[in-house]
Amino acid sequence: QEVCDVYRPYLTKYPYNYPYRFTVEEIEELSLLQTDLHTYIFKTQAKWIAEGGIDAEWDNYLAQLKKLQIDKYVALYT
Repeated sequence: QEVCDVYRPYLTKYPYNYPYRFTVEEIEELSLLQTDLHTYIFKTQAKWIAEGGIDAEWDNYLAQLKKLQIDKYVALYT
């Protein structure tokens, strides 16, 4: 409790104060890109954990990320 009391005055409603400020259009674009990217990434990682094959499939994985416009997604954050 004492530790919490020390930090409480510095806490905000939003714990992550990202320096990112997106326009409405950028948020919509991020949302669309993120949905496909996350689905593919999580599905592929789960497959690799269950079945293996990461070494054989890595180049195809990277190629698919490019098709899903990961470069554009990352660029929106930079």
